[in-house]
Amino acid sequence: MSSFVEFPENTPEQEARITAYYAAMPVQVKFRCLSYTHRLLNGGPTVDTSVDLKPVIAKNKDWPGGSEENLKFWTATPSGEANVVYRAKPSDTPFEVGAYYYATLDVAGDGDGRSWKLWKVEQTEGQLNVHLGLAWDHQDTVISSASMSLGIQNRLAWAPFLKAGPGSKWAVTFSPASAPEKDLATLP
Repeated sequence: MSSFVEFPENTPEQEARITAYYAAMPVQVKFRCLSYTHRLLNGGPTVDTSVDLKPVIAKNKDWPGGSEENLKFWTATPSGEANVVYRAKPSDTPFEVGAYYYATLDVAGDGDGRSWKLWKVEQTEGQLNVHLGLAWDHQDTVISSASMSLGIQNRLAWAPFLKAGPGSKWAVTFSPASAPEKDLATLP
């Protein structure tokens, strides 16, 4: 097995073990919900709500809502976006504008139900760009479609995407994250 991440202080065998360990770990990204839009479908009672999320920003006195945790996440994933379309009214989606959320990405097995697909993996010297999507579904499901693009600079988080490769299936779950209230309280 070749190593996806360079660890110059380790032997090739140690590098392979470390890379295998990180390749099996889920990747976590922290987002903030910036907006949602909704539209009526075919003039009827059915509503689609599109939720837009962006990775958190670094701590900075000019950016309210910064925190040490947000700085760590921003350093690892400074760019990207996620868009999730729900077949529901905005009040029936699990997102609130301005709130923070973790997205946990993990390679899915064949029997794991509806999965996101890793469409593209692009590697540069200092960043891995990944693009995932959840195809539009004609079924009566809550999430009708979704997409996520990330620019990942944390090299340890590259291993799962590089190992699984384009075309692989992923389980993506969103969960609430606490707001950085301590930092908000210190703002003038």
